[in-house]
Amino acid sequence: MDAELYARAAEVLEACRRAGVMIATVESCTGGLVAATLTEVAGSSDVVDRGFVTYTNEAKNELVGVPLALFPAVGAVSEEVARAMAAGGLAHSRADIAVGITGVAGPGQSENKPAGLVHIAAARRGGQTFHERCRFDGDRSAVRRASVLKAFEMIQSLARPVRKHSTALPDRVAGIDFSGARDAGKFIWIAEGTRTAAGVRIDRLTRADALPGGGIAKEEALPALVEHVAGLGDCIVGFDFPFSLPRTLIRQRSWTAFVRAFAAAHPDADSFRDAARAVTGGKELKRRTDTDAKAPWCAYNLKLYRQTWAGISQVLQPLVAANRARVVPMQKTVPGKPVIAEICPASLLKREELYKPYKGRGDALRKARARILNELARRRIVAPIRGRLRETILDNAGGDALDAVLAAAGAARVDNPLPRDATDRIEARIYF
Repeated sequence: MDAELYARAAEVLEACRRAGVMIATVESCTGGLVAATLTEVAGSSDVVDRGFVTYTNEAKNELVGVPLALFPAVGAVSEEVARAMAAGGLAHSRADIAVGITGVAGPGQSENKPAGLVHIAAARRGGQTFHERCRFDGDRSAVRRASVLKAFEMIQSLARPVRKHSTALPDRVAGIDFSGARDAGKFIWIAEGTRTAAGVRIDRLTRADALPGGGIAKEEALPALVEHVAGLGDCIVGFDFPFSLPRTLIRQRSWTAFVRAFAAAHPDADSFRDAARAVTGGKELKRRTDTDAKAPWCAYNLKLYRQTWAGISQVLQPLVAANRARVVPMQKTVPGKPVIAEICPASLLKREELYKPYKGRGDALRKARARILNELARRRIVAPIRGRLRETILDNAGGDALDAVLAAAGAARVDNPLPRDATDRIEARIYF
C-alpha cells in the first residue's frame, strides 16, 4: 500500500471517528480505490459503512439512483452526476458522509472530455455538498491516486460536528469586479442575482458611480460601495481582490486583527507594496490559495497591489470594524448579514477551461465574451442572459461587467464557509 495514501486514510478515519460519522463511497473512475484504501487500515469498520462501484451509467442509476436523464443532458463526467452520486450514496446507506467520483482516468478522452478530468462531490447528511472539478496530470494510476487524495480531503472537511453557522447559506448572490484606481467608479461593476437550478440568474448589473452617493472618484465610489454591500443583508458577495497576504507577512495572530491594523500600517498603496517587498527581499510570494486557484499574481504584484490595498483598507476594514458583514472563511456567518468571499474570475475560467482573451475592443473579443456567456449558460453556471443586460456585458470592452458576473458565479460556489485549517484562518481562501 502506498505509504501516503495509507497515512491519509488513517487521518480521515480518525477525523470521522472523532466526529462520530460514517462514510459511504460511490466510485466510477477510481473503481473502489477510495473504499479499498480506507479499509486497508485495521479497525475501519467503525467508520466505513459501504462502497458502491458504479462504473456504468446503468450501475449509477440502479445502485444509487442517479437519474438516467442526466447522462445525455450533461454527460457522466460532470458536476451534476458527481453530486447525484454523493446524494445517492447517502440515500442508499446509513452513512453520514458520502463521496461521489466520476472522471476520465485515461489514457485518451471519454465523451470528448480529456484524460485527467475528474468531478468529485462530498455530501454530509443534513448538511452541505461540496464539489471539486479537478484536472490531474499523469498516467491512469496517477489520476486515480490523485482522485483518492482529493476525496480524502473533501471527506475530512465534512468530518466535523455540523455547526449552526455552517448551514443554509443564502440563495441571493452578488459579484463585484473591484478597482482601486483613482476613477474607480467607472470600473467597479456589481452583478446581483439569485441561485437557481439553471445557474445564477443575474437580476441587476450596475456601476459603482450609479450607486446612491457614488461617483467616479475613488473617494466617492468606495464608501458608496461599502454602504451598498452592507445593505444587501442575506447575500453572498464575491469580491475579486486579495483579502490577505502570505502568513509570513502577517504579524497579527488573527485575520481580523490584521485587517484592523492594515490601514494604519500602510497609509497608501505604495507604502504597502514597499513594505511587502522589503520583507521578502523583492520576491513575490503567493498565498497557498493563490497557488491552488492558479491566481495570476501575488497580492502585492505591480498589477494588483493598488487593488489589494484599497480593498482591504477601504472596503473590508470598515465592514469588519463595524461588524456590518462577515468575511469567510475567517469569520462565522450570521443570519441577516452579508457573507463576503474572495473570488477570482480568472480562476473560475481556468477551472472551466474557458480562460482565453476576452478583454478589449473589436469584434473578435466581443465574440469571445459572448462565447463565455453561452458556455456558462450551457453548463448551468449562470442562467441565460438576454436582451439589454447581455448587450451591456458584451459592449463593455474592459470585461469588467463580465468579471462581475463571474464573481457572482464564484459567490454561488461558496458552499463551505468554514476554514479548512489554520492557513485558511489567516491567509483567506479564493472560492472558484
